[in-house]
Amino acid sequence: MISTDNEASAKACVLMYYGVTDVSVANQFRQVGNLHRSHSPGRQTRRFARSGPDKYTLIINLKTAKALGLTISREMMLIADELLE
Repeated sequence: MISTDNEASAKACVLMYYGVTDVSVANQFRQVGNLHRSHSPGRQTRRFARSGPDKYTLIINLKTAKALGLTISREMMLIADELLE
């Protein structure tokens, strides 16, 4: 099972989590400021920049993988931000 709901689900026996982790208030205010600046008067709508999360996190639960009889590749473990054992 792969979850994109929240980081806590990865620690609750879900095999993998891939999602946004920077939901801090400071980051939200920064994104609102960027959006406000892009909507300045006189700017054409088609030139608005798209915004999205700055960082995604990959968490792999090795205990769940072992219980399912799966082998996680070394490359996948190297790119993971966190490995749960």
